[in-house]
Amino acid sequence: LPGVPLKVAWVGLGDQGTTLLKNAPAADLDVRVLCDVDPGQTERATQVLTGRGRPKPAVTQDFAEVLTKHDVEAVVIATPLWTHADLTVAALEAGKHVFCEKMMAWDTAGVRRMLAAQKKSGKVLEVGHHRFASPLY
Repeated sequence: LPGVPLKVAWVGLGDQGTTLLKNAPAADLDVRVLCDVDPGQTERATQVLTGRGRPKPAVTQDFAEVLTKHDVEAVVIATPLWTHADLTVAALEAGKHVFCEKMMAWDTAGVRRMLAAQKKSGKVLEVGHHRFASPLY
């Protein structure tokens, strides 16, 4: 809905995930959950959010837990490339919208699985090719 922030979970908080998080507009995105296998990454990301006056999110190392959160509408996936297809398909099957960082998947079979899951779920799947929209590039 216009004017209502989308409730999101952030999965993968390395350099790219944290860069995306730093640039996430608070008016549009309500970060509810941070998920990374490295607790140091989630701690750093929590500090990014709270340092900007945003609420402290829940933290988990378990992606499956993210998918059970009823207050999460969408998932941002910024994990290593070889995990993109599996995580995206699982999120779409759980009824979540997905923003997946580029590259879309490790191979064309993964891309096909992602597209089939998106079509079946009817949810939005966006891939982070931001530079295509920039006149600079």
